[in-house]
Amino acid sequence: AAAAAELGSGDAAGLAQRFQGQGRPARAIDAALADRARAAARSGDPAGFLETLTLLQERGAPDLQALAAERPAPARADAFRVVEGRPAPIRPRDLSWDLLAGLLEREGAP
Repeated sequence: AAAAAELGSGDAAGLAQRFQGQGRPARAIDAALADRARAAARSGDPAGFLETLTLLQERGAPDLQALAAERPAPARADAFRVVEGRPAPIRPRDLSWDLLAGLLEREGAP
């Protein structure tokens, strides 16, 4: 609980800057950022995971492949629509901006 409180709810870059300001070594900052990425993956926050992973890559952190393998799987978008309570295939004329926005949101697109 104390570690989660220390990581805070801010963005990854802000966390890294705060820890640098406290004089923490780069290795400790990278470890804290990796913990933040894992927490985001567990909580179903793909955007937070990717943000933190990108920052770690920019910082040249080691062991990124292992952390990247923990990336959460994207939510599966429904490949059907519901008509009168029954599933029906999505037709090209059914595509709308709302449908596309919902699919992108479920996929974690920025």
